[in-house]
Amino acid sequence: MTRALFSVALLAACGESPVDPALFAATPTWSNDIRPILARSCTPCHTADGLRAGGVELDTYAPLYSARVKNVCVAISTDLVALFEGDLHPIGPDEKLEACHGWEIGSMPTGALSPLTEGEQVLFARWLQIGAPQ
Repeated sequence: MTRALFSVALLAACGESPVDPALFAATPTWSNDIRPILARSCTPCHTADGLRAGGVELDTYAPLYSARVKNVCVAISTDLVALFEGDLHPIGPDEKLEACHGWEIGSMPTGALSPLTEGEQVLFARWLQIGAPQ
């Protein structure tokens, strides 16, 4: 059993996690799983043809993919950062930094938008873990 599955099983046994353990073995894709989540909670503010808050575009695959680690870090909880730590390091010359270094974990979405559920957060992190397939 992987560390993530073990941790979720332990949390579920303690009554602390409503997340389906099967999500940790899921194979989410951008088009089928991630895009609908972002459409509800992120793209009202982060689109190429709209507000583009903070210069961030999340309505198409390419910009989301290019900043995938940051985008996952700001949308998931501290507990999930710990579970997916090996996949959340900056890409490129800074990859030796700690997971989610320099990004405010769980800071998005802000305002009146619906936050990602725990299950959606797991899918988003799992998507990154398996290579962020389109």
